[in-house]
Amino acid sequence: MQSATLQWGKERAQGWMKVLDQYWIGPKNGYLCGDKITIADYFASSFVALGDVLRSDFSPYPNVQRWLNNMKQLKSWNKVNETINGFAASLKDAKLEAL
Repeated sequence: MQSATLQWGKERAQGWMKVLDQYWIGPKNGYLCGDKITIADYFASSFVALGDVLRSDFSPYPNVQRWLNNMKQLKSWNKVNETINGFAASLKDAKLEAL
């Protein structure tokens, strides 16, 4: 049952990542709503960055990778994400199901 639930979630997540990659960000946008950062970028990047905790492979989503890297270059990124980065470090050796 757990493996079926994980597979179901993985398929849904991959579908939404594809929408984010190809429709919302696309090859031309620097951010979700165009070339200017908005609150949507701050909100969404915090969720997408959780994929780093799970060691998700974002290579099938190059626009998402580019956008997330743009967000991570912000001066405030490390300070804002200090707690989650510490949590991620604590999971360094954990076996996780990545997307």
